[in-house]
Amino acid sequence: MNNKNCFDFLRFFFAANILLAHLSELSQNKNLYFLSDYSNSAIGVRVFFVISGFLVAKSFINTSSLKEYFIKRAKRILPASLSLLYYRF
Repeated sequence: MNNKNCFDFLRFFFAANILLAHLSELSQNKNLYFLSDYSNSAIGVRVFFVISGFLVAKSFINTSSLKEYFIKRAKRILPASLSLLYYRF
């Protein structure tokens, strides 16, 4: 199977788009307001959801059993979730 795709580029592009949109909105610096003409965080977030849904569905299709799929998802999600809980308290 060929693992090369353009998802990394798309994820970087839309992350940069969201970053620029938030930078112009949250900085309250009038010199950065022009960035909002070139970036749109709503579109970036929607594209992230679409890409994530596609990648999760692809992972499900390429996994041999439902149990193995949930184990893979737990290994992917739980470390970040637990670290958030640890640093929050």
